Amino acid sequence: MKILYGVHTIGFGHLSAALALVPQLKQRGANVTCYLCGRDPSQLPDLPQLRPYTTHRGADVPFTDGKLNQMGYYASLAANVAQVARQVGRLELTDYDLVLTDSEYVTAFAARLKNTFSISVTHLTVYEKPIPKKKLGLGDRLPFISPAGLKIHPHWGCYGQNDIVPPIYRKSDFDVSEPDGSVVVYLDTFSPERIVDILRLVDFGRFVIYSRHATGSQRHGNVETRPFDSEGFKSALASASGVICSAGFLLATEALGAGKRLLLVPVEDHHEQLSNAMVLHDLGLASVTHQLTSRSVEQWIAETFAEAGPLVEWPDTAGAIAEWILQGRQEWNHDRLAELSQTLWSQVKMREAGRVIRA
Repeated sequence: MKILYGVHTIGFGHLSAALALVPQLKQRGANVTCYLCGRDPSQLPDLPQLRPYTTHRGADVPFTDGKLNQMGYYASLAANVAQVARQVGRLELTDYDLVLTDSEYVTAFAARLKNTFSISVTHLTVYEKPIPKKKLGLGDRLPFISPAGLKIHPHWGCYGQNDIVPPIYRKSDFDVSEPDGSVVVYLDTFSPERIVDILRLVDFGRFVIYSRHATGSQRHGNVETRPFDSEGFKSALASASGVICSAGFLLATEALGAGKRLLLVPVEDHHEQLSNAMVLHDLGLASVTHQLTSRSVEQWIAETFAEAGPLVEWPDTAGAIAEWILQGRQEWNHDRLAELSQTLWSQVKMREAGRVIRA
């Protein structure tokens, strides 16, 4: 089976899902080509697991000091409309049996216009479902416009919906070790200097800040800043007692799978992150603050570190989806997807622990 897999590369969560799903498809005999669109190709690491792939520049999602830059976001979308139309027209799908899409517009619209069956596999579209979420703005509705013959929505809870499945992630990315009492911090929309100024006021063992804005490792009392590198971050996460991060899908999923306490700081004006934070709190899996302060961090530590952190055992969603896809076109319907969803959710094991922190 020949598959074209379109992946939106602005968020690393989309790439991580592809890195989990593509090898599973290939192991079962699929011929997969990836179409990566979004982030400046020069900023992407080499991704041998996704080869062969092509890279394309798409719309940007700008952030300023912990907030989504709404005007910059809409301007980037508007500037890319003509480019997307050209790319859709040029994309040849004749040789493909299936198009998979993860929030990637070019492959999604090309499949619709050129009559190739498509399946969307992305967390972003879960909020088109009747589940708990924050109020949608215009820009928040754009992921739902992306067409697909069938939509699969990975999420942390199914809410009685038979097309929602557990998260897709690579559990093998890191080995969980004995907690060392540290807290790993990843808030890339904040400057590391701002985070240091807040955390150095907190009387706690050790904070380790990873940031793409850091130029080198520095120590400020009990707070350490490090430039982001994937392997170092995985190692620190594996031994951490807790994680402070924004409310993106991937890191929260990995942290919960490793039994880490979570303090979420959702990006302001970002619908998905605000909804994610609300969902994880409602499920009892995370604490939430909408303003990072020394007080909110102290409260989180005082209220959660005396007990075990949340722990979720996710099933092999990527392997199950790959197996289902390669059974062929006769399986690509809502009834079969409902059976897959039910089977996967029956395998989830969850230990709760969560609060809302008032800054």
